[in-house]
Formats: sequence, structure tokens, C-alpha cells
Amino acid sequence: MVNPNDFLIIIEAVRYYMKLKIFILSTMVVMSGCDVPPSTKKPGLEEVRAANAELREEAFTNSKLVEVDSLQFKVSFVKGSYSQLILQSKYDSAPIEERNIELGYVDKPYALVELVDPKTAKYTPEQVEKAAQLGTGCSAKFSAGVLAFVGGTSATMDLQELSKKVSRFKGWSAKLSC
Repeated sequence: MVNPNDFLIIIEAVRYYMKLKIFILSTMVVMSGCDVPPSTKKPGLEEVRAANAELREEAFTNSKLVEVDSLQFKVSFVKGSYSQLILQSKYDSAPIEERNIELGYVDKPYALVELVDPKTAKYTPEQVEKAAQLGTGCSAKFSAGVLAFVGGTSATMDLQELSKKVSRFKGWSAKLSC
């Protein structure tokens, strides 16, 4: 004959087993989303910024002083820059966030040009281009960057006022053709 207490014990054991199984599965799901294994981790903007900062710091240690129109500029030659490269074939229809992304080096040199003396003098994009050319030996074109979106630039606009408004200003960028 079957004892009713045995039946209750079996039911409680099954309940306990199911609760434990649900807890373990939930923990596994949460833990699997915590981090991507290092071998498949995609480079983020932090890695790109860090790599570019390293290139710029190397350039700053080798900067040259040049004089243009009685103004002294510090010119730093930067060999290129890093960016996120999305690798795909023309037949790849996967969404962009699922594609293979890696840190890529772009070999496009540029100069960072900063006014050194006198610090309060007015200077122009034209003078930045001349300084970059003298400091690197390459032809230079002022990179307007965000200025192009807020009204453009002219060869004679005063860059001194704009550079004061930027914290941690590291110089104006000039694209180089060597």
C-alpha cells in the first residue's frame, strides 16, 4: 500500500529540483550577458580614443617650433589615426552591430598646430597652413572640422577667440599631402 506521506515527499523534492533548475538557468543567462570573451570583444570608442591619444602624445614629443608672420607655432606631425573598421563582404546582409569590427589604422598624416608666442595674438587658418607646411615639409590644408557646421571658415577668420573656448586645446588640425 502507498503511504500518502511518501507522495508528498516526492512532490516537495520535484518542486525543490525545479526551483534549483530555474535558479541555475537564470544565473547562467545573467552571467552570459556580463562580458564578451576577449577573443571576440569588439573595439569600442574608448580603445580608438586611447590609441589615437597615444599617437598624438608621440607626435607632441617630436614637435617643431616654426615662425610665421612674427608668430611662433608648435607643429606636431601625426602619422595617421585609428578608427573602428567594419569588415564585411558586399554579400553580407547582417545588421551593422553583428558584423565583425576591429581596430584599424588609417595612414593619413596630419599636423596639429598651436600658437606658442605671443599667446594672445590673433591668427588665421592661412597661418596655420603655412606653419604646418614649414614644420612638416608637406603641403597642408586647414581642417575646419566642426567649424564647417557652424558657419564655415575663411582664410582670414580669427582662430584665437575660438581656441580660448575649448578646454584642453591641443592645436588646430591640418591635413597633409606628402
